[in-house]
Amino acid sequence: KTTAGARIGGMPSASGGVAFLNEKRAYAMDWYTNNFYRFSLTNPSDADTVTSNVVSASDLNSGYFFAGGDFTPFGYYGLIRLTNKLIRIDTINGSQQLIKTITPSSGEWTGLAWDPKGQQLYALSSFGSQSQLYTVDLINGDLQFVATIPLYYLIWISFDNDGNLFALSTNDRRIYSIYKTTR
Repeated sequence: KTTAGARIGGMPSASGGVAFLNEKRAYAMDWYTNNFYRFSLTNPSDADTVTSNVVSASDLNSGYFFAGGDFTPFGYYGLIRLTNKLIRIDTINGSQQLIKTITPSSGEWTGLAWDPKGQQLYALSSFGSQSQLYTVDLINGDLQFVATIPLYYLIWISFDNDGNLFALSTNDRRIYSIYKTTR
């Protein structure tokens, strides 16, 4: 026997009782206002602030507070650059949960991204003429070193739907394809 989702306010609900979305939404972190925004993909000017001061004043440092963030099966994860805090942000009310303070073995955090194919969260640190790639456990925040990447100051990472990893270098302003399984 198959049962339908529970009804909440006339709408079918998704997992955990959250109503299905009628339209796709996007989220953005604004470094300058320190706000976390939600907006409509069909009408991007229809934006609202999920929360102000998403990063505490003690964590905010000259506008360079957010090393990266991405959606995972457990919600939106963010990594704060200078304090090394891995947080989960509630996209409904903006509340934060500290998962763990994680420190790279070298450099500072410069990226965080979810691999949708491999079902794994990755973090990137950068220092001198190299960068380092790590996997991050979603539950406890534990780090596992993956590889040293011989590229200067990579500041952003992202995955495509096939699990291919890309990174942006501020040294030469190029986007590189990164092989995440090699050392």
